[in-house]
Amino acid sequence: MSQTTKYPKLTIRNKKPGSVSVGANTEVELDGKKLGNLSFLKLEFHSRKVTKVTMEMFVDVDVEIEPGDATVTIKKVQGWHQILGSYVSQFFK
Repeated sequence: MSQTTKYPKLTIRNKKPGSVSVGANTEVELDGKKLGNLSFLKLEFHSRKVTKVTMEMFVDVDVEIEPGDATVTIKKVQGWHQILGSYVSQFFK
């Protein structure tokens, strides 16, 4: 079995070959699947063919959130009264 990590393949190309790759003229694919809803793409090139990619996308989100423990634990911290000032009464009754 191989010890190497398999990274997803990101493909960036021009819709019209020979033109400058900006905005709507750019197609982005991740493992062969077109990402048409990108609003931002940032590439940071590192060693050995590894690149850090930051993407911003517009999507519909369906999230299920389960309620957790609603109790608040206050650790002993000196000076927090001075930091919160007049807001202390609003947070701690």
